[in-house]
Amino acid sequence: MNDNPDDILDISFDDEASEPTPAEDVLQIELDAAPPLVSTVAVASPKPPASPASQLPDGSKTDSPMVAGGVCTRCGYALRPLEEQCPRCARLGPASASPPSVTGTESLPPAEEASLPPVQPRRGCVVMGAVGAVLLLAIAVGIPIAIWMQPSQQAKREYRLGLQDQLHSDFEGARRHYQKALSLDPDMGLAAFSMGTTYLEIGDPGLMDSIQDLTKRAAEGETAVLDSADEWFRKTLEIGQRLSPDKRLTDQRIRTPAQLRAFAHASLALTALIRASGAMQADQLDAAMAWFGVVSREAQLALLDDPTNSAADKILRSVQPILPPAS
Repeated sequence: MNDNPDDILDISFDDEASEPTPAEDVLQIELDAAPPLVSTVAVASPKPPASPASQLPDGSKTDSPMVAGGVCTRCGYALRPLEEQCPRCARLGPASASPPSVTGTESLPPAEEASLPPVQPRRGCVVMGAVGAVLLLAIAVGIPIAIWMQPSQQAKREYRLGLQDQLHSDFEGARRHYQKALSLDPDMGLAAFSMGTTYLEIGDPGLMDSIQDLTKRAAEGETAVLDSADEWFRKTLEIGQRLSPDKRLTDQRIRTPAQLRAFAHASLALTALIRASGAMQADQLDAAMAWFGVVSREAQLALLDDPTNSAADKILRSVQPILPPAS
């Protein structure tokens, strides 16, 4: 064995390079033995900007190791205070196993990242889409239901039920439906008008028999039924006066407030004609002529509101021969 002391120094260092190891390598090895202390300092220090690319031992270039808090973020090597890049990574290349990231973010190696399965849609997205579809369906169904449940719509349903009862000669049931319709919609003039016609029993196939019976009662002074009918016809006129002229009504013959008023006037002319006929049967000529005057006036008012009202025209023509000529 050679007794040269230099040979002893060569053998004591690592065999990663044949050239003499600088003195700074000894210091680096000593500090590298205490990573826990260094890691504690690394978390508290800000991350400095990246340094220019460095050359590896094989001649290739790589990005300079990032430095954070005096520790190399690639190999965990402790650095001197003024060093901006890791001399160990510059000499040996980056470490095979990277320490935990200082910034708290983790990334997978390219090989592991490529082996991951394709991203599938989350169940939560599918569930939310289904919930959204259900909500849209509920809204689409709820809007007609909300309209159906409005007081005006309920009043129309009650009015139609009243018409059905009246056509089947159930006048008491018809009045209940008309009264409920008016409680839901006080401006439903059709319900008020139909309420008056139930007292005249209009809708019954035996209408003429009913008119004769009312005339007989009027001759005997029993006019309570006629009074009730007139009350509802006058109420119909009040509703027709306050309705907007362009409002559209739902009856096939009565579509405007003017037509509604015309039918109310024509019905008042009819009840006045029944009263006049009863007065004539009772030999009350003066009372009869007074009622014939009411018939003429109401029929003319009906034709002013609606010149096409055939009922008012027929009633007016029937009493003209009886009335004295206008002065």
